[in-house]
Amino acid sequence: MCSLGQPFVLSSAAALAITSLGRPEAQAQFWRRPTKDKNADCKDARDYEGCMRYNKSKGISETKNNKKEKNQVLSDQYMRSAKLKLKEKDDRRSRKEISADESMELVKGAISDLTKAIEINPNNYSAYLLRGQERSYIYGVVDMLFYTDKFRNVDRKDHFGITRSEADRYLRSSIDDLTIVAENAHHQLRLEAYYWLTNVNENPDEVLSNYTKAIKLVRDKWPKKTFNWHNWQYFFYQRRGKFQLRKDKNASINDFGKAIYHYNQKNKLLPSPDKSSKLVELYSSRAKAYYNLNNRKKAIEDLKKIIELSSDSKIVAESYYRIGLIYYESNKLTDSILNYTKSIELDERNKRAYKNRGLAYEKMNDLAKACQDWRKAKDLGHKSVPILKCK
Repeated sequence: MCSLGQPFVLSSAAALAITSLGRPEAQAQFWRRPTKDKNADCKDARDYEGCMRYNKSKGISETKNNKKEKNQVLSDQYMRSAKLKLKEKDDRRSRKEISADESMELVKGAISDLTKAIEINPNNYSAYLLRGQERSYIYGVVDMLFYTDKFRNVDRKDHFGITRSEADRYLRSSIDDLTIVAENAHHQLRLEAYYWLTNVNENPDEVLSNYTKAIKLVRDKWPKKTFNWHNWQYFFYQRRGKFQLRKDKNASINDFGKAIYHYNQKNKLLPSPDKSSKLVELYSSRAKAYYNLNNRKKAIEDLKKIIELSSDSKIVAESYYRIGLIYYESNKLTDSILNYTKSIELDERNKRAYKNRGLAYEKMNDLAKACQDWRKAKDLGHKSVPILKCK
């Protein structure tokens, strides 16, 4: 058989010939270099197919392993061809040199290449993952255009030659591809598949199940208490928490608490802790869940945590405003006015704070101050100020 030779350098003419080859099968012939050592393995030959033809001419039969290696080579070639098409689409889009029709044709071409890669090597889970992503892309674009047509009273039969029912089939086949990866691939690919399934699947129970499977996969497969172990759990707990905000607020609060824990733990493993808006967002979401469950004390605690963490004056002003609103609803008018005032000090154009501070003053029978705030709110553009109460 054949062995891996010295580093193989193509001449400029040969390189030009390779770039002109259209089919991955043809490109694969240049991938490895043949030798006449029949004791070596073809998987290390630069010209894989040339090596196999040489072996066949010498009466050396193709083994099961040889066939498997050949399929992997050709499948990878189609995979690379698909990625080149998608890269061309992204590059031309960034330069604004591509039409919507051209972009869609490149995606369809990439899907065709990925389908061939999978037919040749059914265990090419990277191809399944990429095909699932691109099929969901087509569904998303076409679905959005049909949605727009509905509001414009336009009766269009198809977009890019894809009908409404065909778009739905793209979605279902995308879910099928991603499910195959989630159930069979290496844990890193499985995690990416779960993430995509939570984005493309429209069944709430299945979305929740995929979040749960992703969290379990991280806990079981990643090294414990490492940065990635904490980071992935933070990521999926916060996403599952947001997803459950409407359905199960107690479960959502629990998820946000775990996300906050893992975010803080991963921060401890960084050279310089990350004080980004992500942690502020977690506290804000949990405060909203507490508020909707009428747990005002816990909501205020989370809002005060935001004030402590955030360096964004508008976010801090909004937190003071929300605290003022909770105190107003609890009939703690002095505390309410104090927090509305702090909000206004940080954001002088906060018309809602002026209006609501006016309502608090009115409850305290100080109509003069109430009217002063309401006039300010009206000047700033508030549409529903009780200004008629003022003389």
